[in-house]
Amino acid sequence: MARIRSIKPSFFTDAKICRLSFQARLLFIAAWTIADDSDGVFDARISILKAAAFIEDAATATQVKSWLEEL
Repeated sequence: MARIRSIKPSFFTDAKICRLSFQARLLFIAAWTIADDSDGVFDARISILKAAAFIEDAATATQVKSWLEEL
């Protein structure tokens, strides 16, 4: 069963997270929230991640892949 995942305030001040680009941080949050079970396993296809995080943006699959590699 899916769980509700919350983003703690400390996420935004974590040294590792702060080194990431804005888009990579957004992708991380999107992946975190769409994970479908308690083990955090989910379909990580670029198209699904792009739709979850950047559906209204002009992000390309290549960009999403590079942000995923950044993570």
